[in-house]
Amino acid sequence: MFTTSANILQVQPALGGVYRQFKYSTVKEASLHEFQKELDLPVLKLKEAKHVRWLSYDAAVKAFLRSYPAIVLELEREAEEENDAAAVGWLNRVKCYEFVASLRLLADVLPILSRLSKKFQAAHLHFGRMKESLDTAVTAMKALKATPGPLYASTDDFIESLRSTNPDKDVTITVSKARKDAFDRNVRRAYLQAVIDCLSQRFPQVPVLDALSIFCPEKFPKPDSESETFATYGRDHLDVLLKKLAAEEGPNFVDPDDARSEWLELKATVAHTGNLRKCKDVSDLVQQLLLNHTTDFPNLIKIAEWGLAIPMSTADCERDFSLMKLVKTARRNSLSNKSLEQLMAIKLDAPDIHNFPFDEALAEWQGKVIRRTATASLTETEKDELQRTEEASLGSTSATALQPLLQQMPTTLSRQVSSWLEQLQPV
Repeated sequence: MFTTSANILQVQPALGGVYRQFKYSTVKEASLHEFQKELDLPVLKLKEAKHVRWLSYDAAVKAFLRSYPAIVLELEREAEEENDAAAVGWLNRVKCYEFVASLRLLADVLPILSRLSKKFQAAHLHFGRMKESLDTAVTAMKALKATPGPLYASTDDFIESLRSTNPDKDVTITVSKARKDAFDRNVRRAYLQAVIDCLSQRFPQVPVLDALSIFCPEKFPKPDSESETFATYGRDHLDVLLKKLAAEEGPNFVDPDDARSEWLELKATVAHTGNLRKCKDVSDLVQQLLLNHTTDFPNLIKIAEWGLAIPMSTADCERDFSLMKLVKTARRNSLSNKSLEQLMAIKLDAPDIHNFPFDEALAEWQGKVIRRTATASLTETEKDELQRTEEASLGSTSATALQPLLQQMPTTLSRQVSSWLEQLQPV
């Protein structure tokens, strides 16, 4: 029985245990699918819940909740017919009010956290959107605390619907009003407050990142020197940045007075300069300032560059590690660091195969000078003759050797390769 908000964490081990119960037995998984079909439920595979991954946790909760009646029936079958001790244990864990209520509470909470996680995983995370995204998530959590979410609020209806699931099996869950009130008071509200506190304390640098959003071109006010908004825009945020820089980089990193003077002039410059107004983001703005206004705003450029060096999230690093795992597999564990680096650079930065400049690559390859240790003692004339001989040999044999491969290629790519082979033919 769950009596505190901390005990809601026991949902994850239960999800993981039931997931493994079916993952490693095709017979049990097939039986689960039969119950899903019999009950007119979606035929879903259970998902593995990883406690540190909101997206996977959310997917696992949704799959378990949608298949809950079938899961209970299958665990009961395994307990009765197979005398499966593990099934008995998991059945006792999941067939109780506290587990169902916790599951439906998480189904209300986790989608909000998943959306927040996706925003933070964006390739180009906006300075100003961090605080906005966090504030949105916190506000949603406060709303769930004040008024139960739709899934948690319908927990009683869900439990009542279990009574008609299977007349031959007992899937009902009995609970007293006192237990419901105790769960709502000690678990739901306490858990949501813990989530709110965690979100508020997890990102202590948000004020600094929000202050850097003053450099976002779309946030600059309209050009009106007499407007109070134009005059005061960014003033407080700039003070936050100056205080932070003085504490971390030293008092001489930028001149505070000059920076404040430059800021007023920069707003006017952006307002009246077409190239600056068209900038898409902070990085674009800084590039334009470095090209044309280096001497005009040296302190502000330094502040903006400092801000751009701050990693907004670890998503890019995690993507790189995932890519490295795909490149350096168990069968390719002897790759040198140089080869691995080159392959990853191709994977990360190379153009799409349909946009790759094959003709340019071929021309560059054809223009390469032969560099081999075995030909070091040859004269230039002998090297040229050797290269012409190799090219003639390659051109005369490539078309025949590659015919089976060409037939398996898409038509467009096959024509392109055939064109290269024709160019390799000796003149």
